[in-house]
Amino acid sequence: MIRVGMNQVSIPVISISKFPTANLNGRTPMKLERLRSYRCLILICLFLLSLVQFNSIAIASNAKHAQPLRSFTGAWSDISCPENEGSRCGGGFVLYLVQKGDRICGTHFSSSLGAGQLDEGGPRSVTGKSKGSTALVSITSGRDKSVFEARIEITKKSIRWKRLKQLTLGDLDQSLIPEEAQLKKTVREEDQEAFRHAVSDCGNL
Repeated sequence: MIRVGMNQVSIPVISISKFPTANLNGRTPMKLERLRSYRCLILICLFLLSLVQFNSIAIASNAKHAQPLRSFTGAWSDISCPENEGSRCGGGFVLYLVQKGDRICGTHFSSSLGAGQLDEGGPRSVTGKSKGSTALVSITSGRDKSVFEARIEITKKSIRWKRLKQLTLGDLDQSLIPEEAQLKKTVREEDQEAFRHAVSDCGNL
């Protein structure tokens, strides 16, 4: 009998002898065996569940890193002139690129100030490979057959072009392929038509 405040509460006393214990021969009673079996089963289930969760996270992470951040595919231009300006706007540089996996193929167009001189790249004048948001490409001039290596970096709304080195000398002293340029996607009809030709020329890469 235990007193709590002004009241008396009766708490039943349970004899330890009522619980199953090991017998003299060292054998575990059946109830304890079942509890141990249940505990082992629960631990095994938790372990298997943790393995499934770990594999799911690993697969999702690998899939995320395997996919390219953005695609270089499209018509990219540094010409931002109003349509009514025509050749008075100055020179320009346009890339028509197709990307499949890490491979890049395409063509280009470049013009001097006032469009007095043109460099129209032939089919597959631009080829290379990408790694993430950066690509290394070679570009062959349609004007003097010079070949340059260049790096292209893609951002949210544009690509940055940087000419790295000349691989093959051309017939002319001055190339129309720019050393550096910032290009944005263009939807002008003439550029979209040239882009469709690039897609056809590159085929399956």
